[in-house]
Amino acid sequence: MLRTHDSKTEGKQFRKNSLQSVCMHGGGLIGDHTTGSYIASLGSELCSYWVTGASTPCISVFKPVWLAENGPLFMEGQEAAAVEYWKLREKLHRFVMAGRIDLEWFLGERDHLEERFKLLTEGINPEGTSTEELAKISKNAFVEEAALINQAIERAGREPNKGKPMGNWYFNHYWIKQNRNL
Repeated sequence: MLRTHDSKTEGKQFRKNSLQSVCMHGGGLIGDHTTGSYIASLGSELCSYWVTGASTPCISVFKPVWLAENGPLFMEGQEAAAVEYWKLREKLHRFVMAGRIDLEWFLGERDHLEERFKLLTEGINPEGTSTEELAKISKNAFVEEAALINQAIERAGREPNKGKPMGNWYFNHYWIKQNRNL
């Protein structure tokens, strides 16, 4: 549901801004861009969270997280690492907008990763799983996601500004400016 687009922009979401969708895409005179998404699975014994930690949920990977010490989320004093995390995912987004990512391949790999994460987490025994084990599962999910993103970028080429957004003049101008600021 968090990845859905309205019927006017479905299939064009990387060339046109959208404020009517759950998954919003920037690039217009007004509005914004979805900056992160999460799903909470609240149980009586174990609460699990699935987070993107990135903008653009329609291309992002949802990863499992638990409220445990030493998890994959950034803490105070780790701002530089958090910015690098965000930049890598934004680089992927910009490559997608420039038509440089094989989107069908990437989304298939993303879905495969999420299915693996789901199967892995379904077998968790809340009473028999330590917070260290939960943190390890989360950290591995973040590492696997980063590997997929790096693989997609490697396949596309490393120069982020080589391609340009594929929308109208204003949309392209908006994202060229965003790329410069990033």
